[in-house]
Amino acid sequence: MKPSNQKRQPVKQPTKQTVKQSFAERFERFTHNKFFILVLLFFVSIVYFANYNAIYDKKLDNNGDNIYYFSLGQSLAEGNGYCTPFGFTMSPHGHFPPGYPAFVSRILKIYPDDVQAVKKANGVLLYGAIILLFFSAYLISRNSILAFCVSVLASMHAEMLRFATIMMSEPLYIFLAMLAIFLAILLAKWDFQKKLWKLITLSVLLAITVFYIYFVRTMGLAVIIAIAGWLGLLSLVSLYQYIKTKKNDTEAALVHKKTFLLRIILAAAVTLSCLSAKAIWDHRNKVNGISGKDYENTFFIKANNGKMEGVADWKARIKSNTSNYFTRWVPKDTYFKKYNDSDKEVTKKEWITGGLLAIVLLFGSFYGSGSLLMLFYVLLTVGVLVFYPEWYGGVRYIVPIAPALIFLMLNGFCAMIALIMKLFKKDKGFSKTDAGTSTLPLSTSKPSPVTVILQALLVLILTFGWLTPRYAEAQKYYRDLTSIKSWTITTDSKMVNYLKACEWCASNLSDTTRMSCRKSELYYMYSKFHKSKEFPRYGEPDDIYNWFCKNKITHFILDDWFIHAYKTVYPCIRKYPDKFKILQTFGEADSVKKTNPTYVMEFNDYWGYTGDLVDGKRQGEGVWRLQDGRIYRGHFENGLPNGYGELTTPDGQVVVGQWKNGGLVKSTSVKQL
Repeated sequence: MKPSNQKRQPVKQPTKQTVKQSFAERFERFTHNKFFILVLLFFVSIVYFANYNAIYDKKLDNNGDNIYYFSLGQSLAEGNGYCTPFGFTMSPHGHFPPGYPAFVSRILKIYPDDVQAVKKANGVLLYGAIILLFFSAYLISRNSILAFCVSVLASMHAEMLRFATIMMSEPLYIFLAMLAIFLAILLAKWDFQKKLWKLITLSVLLAITVFYIYFVRTMGLAVIIAIAGWLGLLSLVSLYQYIKTKKNDTEAALVHKKTFLLRIILAAAVTLSCLSAKAIWDHRNKVNGISGKDYENTFFIKANNGKMEGVADWKARIKSNTSNYFTRWVPKDTYFKKYNDSDKEVTKKEWITGGLLAIVLLFGSFYGSGSLLMLFYVLLTVGVLVFYPEWYGGVRYIVPIAPALIFLMLNGFCAMIALIMKLFKKDKGFSKTDAGTSTLPLSTSKPSPVTVILQALLVLILTFGWLTPRYAEAQKYYRDLTSIKSWTITTDSKMVNYLKACEWCASNLSDTTRMSCRKSELYYMYSKFHKSKEFPRYGEPDDIYNWFCKNKITHFILDDWFIHAYKTVYPCIRKYPDKFKILQTFGEADSVKKTNPTYVMEFNDYWGYTGDLVDGKRQGEGVWRLQDGRIYRGHFENGLPNGYGELTTPDGQVVVGQWKNGGLVKSTSVKQL
């Protein structure tokens, strides 16, 4: 073979810039390595369980709702149906959806009446949700460092961790929401070269997850509508791409057609799954005579049992809630911003910081395949809450969207880095399509390796230099709470007295006792599953007395922890003192601290006086049945036995004679019945 006459080109030595680019490429490839991702997940797991164990509280939380969930799960586990067990009768329950109680019942089947088992199961659910958050963030951004930082912050989020240590539905809801979002993103960008059975399996799993979400929380409609709407929007984009390419590129057009059909079918499946769940729940409530409109009616309630009237009321509510969510509660849920009492007027600084956060979140919503879905979820959740009564506002009600907020915040900073690199022409991989509408067609284009390094550095600095200290500080209150071994040794004397009264009832009253008190669910747990019925919160003394008689109440707790006992029932006790007997007293009156004792009392309509009255006093002939079992029949003056009468003792002895000012002065006969 003849040597070529073509002059050999000298081999170019790699420049400094080429070496840097090569390092950036190697770094990017390394961050996608499966082993590296497993290491990240390992560290996320350590962070989660270290923080979870640090705030784990063995005490029963006294918020009330968690006891409802536990007792409903207990009823299901014992085969009594979906009924509220702490009332006198097992009536079908219609307020809380049955999804979380059904989960609790599975735990109680294995560990009967074990509160700690249910709490720990919640911890496992939140851990699963954080792992799903990692993969969702990675699927959207293709940035494992970002996914790692998002998951670390979620693992330290004080409010989410708190709900994972008490028996509330939030951990299950967050887990299902993250699962649904992950499946939706995965299916929306499906590769049709993969096997069909995998597509069908994941689609069915998405439909089942959506079905279950509806039964866990009514607010689950937010994530369901977000997914259905997002998939519907994507299907329109696919349809546009199909129409645009079908004449010139039949192969691409076929892919767009398949993608359109898949997305529209998924949107329809999600919608139908939700509607079928709603139909089943509504039918169940209708059969049991339950209106099922508790949450709907809540929208129209004002303070002091008032009703919303006219546009002015709604404008005031929406303005107040929007202001608080925008400037206080969303920032606190995202980076634990401290703020003044929500009753105070929002400051200009709070409006500025809220606006800056909103800008960052919006940047994060249009960067990456699926980030717009996170925005839909956030907006729909907050959008519903701004119509709720103001006292329902606060961080508690937006805890489920905390993972989405954390992701959008960090993703927003990454979007800003990518945009800056584009503006300075340092990144050709980032375009207007990538920044804005790539979420819609699920574009596969990505930023350059150098941009990826800068994004990784920024989110690491933000996470470990700024956010983790704030997240750790926010846990302090809950960490301190765990050091208190029992609620009965806290400084809140009102709560302590009430709980001690419940514990006393557990040891001293029989199972047949018909107790009335505030917070029947708390009495149920602290009295070792004794039943009770809550008295009306408002009413005149005669109304309360008649209610006691109608419901055959035998005992009552007059407590100072909740205002209604002293406000509503105490006037009844003062009007009918003979009907109530003090069995046990907890605490003392303190005029300085403005506290009253808590009493366990016995009620008996049989006790008291029946007969002639003058100016409200016993006067004339009558019968006086005393609380110690004695019965006096005879004449009264000035409210006391005066004149001829007979006294029957509990052992059946009858004393007949003359009485003066309540005392026997002359006995005419003594006989035994």
